Amino acid sequence: MGEELSGRLREQVVIARAQSIADDSGNRTVSWAELARGWAALVPIDRAPPLVGEGRVALAAFAVTMRDVAAAHLDDRLGWRGRIFRIVRLGRDPRVVGQMTLEIEEVAR
Repeated sequence: MGEELSGRLREQVVIARAQSIADDSGNRTVSWAELARGWAALVPIDRAPPLVGEGRVALAAFAVTMRDVAAAHLDDRLGWRGRIFRIVRLGRDPRVVGQMTLEIEEVAR
């Protein structure tokens, strides 16, 4: 079964976490630190567009399957092909050791 998973992981992704850092004047800035880099399978999914301001904005969303990254959490970021996504759902099936599934949506720029 591991060989089946490996054959489907064709896209390289990076998972990053926000770190709040104080500058010399004491102001806080957010910096993104890389947690993991790996291979994943991404499949587009349809989601109801979230309400942003007065209207709905459709953001790209994907289902992601990849090897388990124990440190990954909701709201971490996933980078893929120069695009940035927010992790909105994270799951680990105890029957499939070493694999996790994510649902991600593109961060509006």
